[in-house]
Amino acid sequence: MSRTIGIFDNQEQAVKAVQALRDGGYAADEIKVVGRDRDAVRFVEADTDVHADELQEIRDARGGEGPGVPGAFVVGAAPLGGGTLSGTGVAPYLGGAYPAVAGGLIDDGDTPFENIFKDFGLGESEAEACRDAVSEGRIVIIADRDDDADGRYVADGPTDAALGEAETLLRANGAVKIL
Repeated sequence: MSRTIGIFDNQEQAVKAVQALRDGGYAADEIKVVGRDRDAVRFVEADTDVHADELQEIRDARGGEGPGVPGAFVVGAAPLGGGTLSGTGVAPYLGGAYPAVAGGLIDDGDTPFENIFKDFGLGESEAEACRDAVSEGRIVIIADRDDDADGRYVADGPTDAALGEAETLLRANGAVKIL
């Protein structure tokens, strides 16, 4: 199986990337779109035929496992320190302390969001990078292709061309980081 992960700053870029992957031969079930909540991914799901996963919804369905995390991303909650909620779908800005406070809440050990990415089959470092990206309001796209998905595979796995295709498509459509 070949896996390429792209991180995007906004839904417009994510929509274009998903459409490019679909046009490039990826099936809808070979593409996973992940955002923090419904607001972060609603247009991606509406404008493509690919389901988008919302980490808050998954976490809540699991009972909100993990200390301290539920309060870190409560949508619509009054921010601390007199700050305001950002209009970009990012967690509450906490009066100048957002990066330090959010980092302290989500970076200590495995969190429910990190565990969700691990359940998607990502390794430790990939799960951490995706967790951090989503906590910053970014969107993660995971392109997974089975080794027998098409004829571009050799006996021991995907060819170099198949591995590079997803990365090229994701980069061309605005990925700020490729894992």
